[in-house]
Amino acid sequence: MKNLRWIIFHLLIPAFALAETYQYELKGAYQLNVTGQRPVAYTLKWSEVKGDIQGSYSDEFFTRGTRVSGEGSDIGRTFIIKLPEERAGVKSITLLSSMANPKQTATAIPISLVTRDKLGNPLNTVKLTSNFTASSPVTAASAQLQEESRCIEGFGVLAGYCGVYAGTLTEQRDRRNRCNLLFADAVRFELDNDGMVFLHLGEVNELITTPGHAIGRIPVNPQKNSIDLMGRYCGPLAGVNSPSESCKIMHLKGDFSTIRENRHFSGTYQISEEGTNNVCVYGLSMDQAH
Repeated sequence: MKNLRWIIFHLLIPAFALAETYQYELKGAYQLNVTGQRPVAYTLKWSEVKGDIQGSYSDEFFTRGTRVSGEGSDIGRTFIIKLPEERAGVKSITLLSSMANPKQTATAIPISLVTRDKLGNPLNTVKLTSNFTASSPVTAASAQLQEESRCIEGFGVLAGYCGVYAGTLTEQRDRRNRCNLLFADAVRFELDNDGMVFLHLGEVNELITTPGHAIGRIPVNPQKNSIDLMGRYCGPLAGVNSPSESCKIMHLKGDFSTIRENRHFSGTYQISEEGTNNVCVYGLSMDQAH
């Protein structure tokens, strides 16, 4: 689904995200048929905690900045970059490196780069060499603190509530049979590390684009566990049967809570079509999965 989530909201990166510092950096350039004659320079910065990679990526062709996730192990590192929007058929980039243990000196690192379409199918694979550098040594304690700061700064009382939630979505109202959000095998609710709230109509996957609704962003440093978000989207919306050019108002109200040490969200989600009486209402009751 090439819509609101990646086209608009991931461009609205909050100041605290831009201020992040990272342990490591890769800089290099690559060339694909779709990028023209000039090589595309890129920069990838990341930190690692117990094999979990989180960072940022930017280049001169696909994106000015987006999040990076991945995994580090004794046999190498994998970086997954989901682009804010599809360009030239490319929706994600994977960087593969055999670098087993990041060093503290500048080093030329061989890299394999794979571009993929919105279904996760590989499009192109290129080999390149990139320059690796490490910042001043980061202690395990400071690395752990860096990891814990994600979903804390700017989240107020909702600190630690980020993640994907799984549970039940029930239809409460749809008198004109306009909505079918239950067509998917799985429905997931997400509060991401940028404060955006999404409803995914399918399993959340790093490489495959899942249809869904980008509803809105929580306020900075909220002082209560309840949220009341509204979003507006004009165009086709997954699971909603309406004219493609019509505009829909998405309204989510609910509460985050902790039940027996498990994070929980419950609320109602309403979709209304502008200019008509078409209204759909769903109830959510979901627990944090990861």
